[in-house]
Amino acid sequence: KGFFLKLLHEFGHAHVFEKMSQEEKQDFVIRGGESLSKKLKDLSPKELQIYRDVVIQNERDAWAWALKEMRRLRRGGVDVAPEFKTNNELLAGIHGAITTYEPALNAQELVDAMIAAKYLED
Repeated sequence: KGFFLKLLHEFGHAHVFEKMSQEEKQDFVIRGGESLSKKLKDLSPKELQIYRDVVIQNERDAWAWALKEMRRLRRGGVDVAPEFKTNNELLAGIHGAITTYEPALNAQELVDAMIAAKYLED
């Protein structure tokens, strides 16, 4: 469920990375890479927080881009996520996709951040 929306999300990662300055890209790679070079269970609390911050920001930005593109496409008559009729259904689909980061990241925390940032349509 939500294949094309998830695909837009992955494109969103590329878009977000492309829009970063060279310094931001280096910081992203270094911060994320340092954390990923170890198993999550071996990270110190500080390293785990850095990992969480990087993932939350990156995921939030990629989902925001995907949702904006989904809305743009819908306005143009192309519905890439017809299986999601309501915001709650859409959030449930996003939540399901994010659970791959658990237990290091609480999927609901990211969904809540997206709601707070008003990335969903009213």
